[in-house]
Amino acid sequence: MTLERLRRTSWHLPVVTCAGLLTGFVGLRWVVAAHGQISRFAVAGSSFANSHRVPKFLYVFQNSTGYDGQFYWRLAADPTNLHSAPHLGISLDSAARLNRMVYPVAAWLLAGGHRSFISWTLVFVNVIALLVLVRLGFAVALENDQSPWWGLLLLAVPGLVGALSRDLTEVLSVTLFIGGFVLARHQRWVWVGIVWAFALLTREPLLFPVFVYGAVLVITNIRDPKNLRKVSPAWLIPLVALLGWQIFLYSVIHRMPLFDAAGGNLGLPFVGVFSSVVDWFRPFGAHQMVKGLIIVAQVLGLLVLSIFGWKRRPRKRPEEVGAFIASLALVVCETRNGWHAPFDLRYGVDVTVLAWLFLLEGQSTEDRKRAAIVGIPVVLLTVLLRIIVI
Repeated sequence: MTLERLRRTSWHLPVVTCAGLLTGFVGLRWVVAAHGQISRFAVAGSSFANSHRVPKFLYVFQNSTGYDGQFYWRLAADPTNLHSAPHLGISLDSAARLNRMVYPVAAWLLAGGHRSFISWTLVFVNVIALLVLVRLGFAVALENDQSPWWGLLLLAVPGLVGALSRDLTEVLSVTLFIGGFVLARHQRWVWVGIVWAFALLTREPLLFPVFVYGAVLVITNIRDPKNLRKVSPAWLIPLVALLGWQIFLYSVIHRMPLFDAAGGNLGLPFVGVFSSVVDWFRPFGAHQMVKGLIIVAQVLGLLVLSIFGWKRRPRKRPEEVGAFIASLALVVCETRNGWHAPFDLRYGVDVTVLAWLFLLEGQSTEDRKRAAIVGIPVVLLTVLLRIIVI
């Protein structure tokens, strides 16, 4: 079989395999951890959700603060209501949730506006996004004359498992982020701007690596007139989109939620993680010890994969290295607020996927194998935990 024919045909079986893995995980979690109630994925808690006022098809955990998915459920159920006050029995914990409207709006569109379907479509949007992400991995592998099966390594990210488990935004945002990288390699700048605009409106911390990517691209190319075509006005699209959304929100709720999101989440490097290690094992007991050890494994896995990714960083694309460093900086500068209970290390999704992407480009099969030996067991532990624990 010729290389060209291989590129056209050999990715279909890996895509089907990926779809089967994702369907299997969602099905097992639905049956075991969620006890057959898909709305449990959102983890709505009584602190923010009134069980007497929410729709009957949304399960509410009593005596619990719940988790972030409950707020995306609320926004997906009615994207026109942007106020933090209780609506449909759920109040938003912060206006900062409004920075991340693409995910709930996508779920609302997929549900056709029917609230009874929202719990399902929040999961479906993330499954579709993961299929797209892995398909991007297949494309990168094939472009570098690698087997497309290596693209499945993009699933070996604990944070993606966690985001799929609890209706979180990280799956869709990292897919859009990586999609921009792949488009940029083909110099499709307008599409890069559009895709990254959606990425920033899915998870606003991506503003930093996107900005660094554009800044490094300008600095490294503006000195050479032949490369000025790379410095496209399309880089303004994500910034304009984010600013425009903030202005619109200000006209509705009289504040810009971007400032709410920025406060208290970043601090000195490594202080948050080192000061939170003991918290991972509290309250002391066998169950919590297992969870704490899994968190340690996830952190060590991120560290090792970051080293492997850095080793195989693309020398000819310094802008990608800049975005990688920026993504890693966001992780290490996360404060105790995020690190005291780092749910499946969701903050490390971007840098881990980028590390895998760099490894897919590298010609060293041994490096990929070593990284797989680290990454696959960690993600399997996370999968097992999320099948059992909601």
